[in-house]
Amino acid sequence: MNLSFSSLLISLLAVCLLVILLQFLLTSKKAYRLIRTDLLLILAFFVSMRLVFPVELANTVTVPSKTVLPKIYSFFETNLTLSGTSGSLFRFFAIIWIIGAIISYILFFFKWLRLKKLTSVIEESAQSQDIQQLIDSSLLKDTSKKTLVYQSSFVSTPFMLGIFHPRIFIPDKSYSAEERQNILLHEYQHIKNKDPLKKFLLQLIVSSYWWFLPLYLFRNQVHFIIELRVDHQVTSSMTKEGYFSYVESLVSVKKKEKKTDPKLANRLVTNFTFSDSNILSRRIEFLLAGFKNKRTKRYLLTLAFILPFIVTSFIFEPYRYKEADIQDTQKIESNQPATYILQKGNVFRLIIEGNDMGTISDLDDPSIEGIPIIKK
Repeated sequence: MNLSFSSLLISLLAVCLLVILLQFLLTSKKAYRLIRTDLLLILAFFVSMRLVFPVELANTVTVPSKTVLPKIYSFFETNLTLSGTSGSLFRFFAIIWIIGAIISYILFFFKWLRLKKLTSVIEESAQSQDIQQLIDSSLLKDTSKKTLVYQSSFVSTPFMLGIFHPRIFIPDKSYSAEERQNILLHEYQHIKNKDPLKKFLLQLIVSSYWWFLPLYLFRNQVHFIIELRVDHQVTSSMTKEGYFSYVESLVSVKKKEKKTDPKLANRLVTNFTFSDSNILSRRIEFLLAGFKNKRTKRYLLTLAFILPFIVTSFIFEPYRYKEADIQDTQKIESNQPATYILQKGNVFRLIIEGNDMGTISDLDDPSIEGIPIIKK
């Protein structure tokens, strides 16, 4: 695997395409009849991995770019002098990127601290009970760990919080037995899935790519997919009556809510109905469409698995070799061939008439047999 400017560009392009596809699938009622959360999770996983590892894969085919990429490379290689410091535009962009990421990490950390302090105050004034005292423990499946449920008048909506010590918070309201059961099953499933940890890691990725706007949409998509997955998991073993009772609970609990405290609108919070009406209605539509169709068709799952590899199977490299990369390299004398392979460490690049044709992944390829190798 090789990390380069070109591999970063193709990774971000692939992310854009997959985010657009996810947005269509998450907003189309017709798509709800064909897909389930298994397909959505596959696409979301590939997007995350391409952001964590924006590298050139082993199956990647290099395609030389004669117009666009050379201009992009040339633009970022433009030398600038700011406050007495000289360097390429690429260098200044990298510095701004790193500084912005550090600031984003710090802001996220302080938001997390404020949320922790707020919930600590709520815990001190709230009544707490183990979840097994509130609903039938046979419904929880795994009761090895104690899970506290805090009931407080300071909470306006049910939610769950905590990566290492998860707790459930519910408003001090008169919920019916079915509503309370559905709320607690939903939040407990978030705990089993370790969803707060997933949201935490996702926020680190967002902070790392703070300047990449499509990623903020992707974050919202993942939060939505997480809720859809929990809805599916909780209702998968329910009877028909229980299934539609769960759907009704989403509506009835939402009606009992007051305006949510904006301080609790944190990216690490998972919740039963803590979302705008449009998102909640989509969750209900997705549930209703999935009553009979529990899984995505196999051919669609196969396509969803292959598609990301297709999108990232090509990488575009500038047709001409960058001047910065050929400095201090061996000069080609008149007795040297016009076609040769330039070796820089473990990377091999095909050079024809002074033009860089891209990386070579297989030196045993018959098409390059006999071409001399010149080491840097």
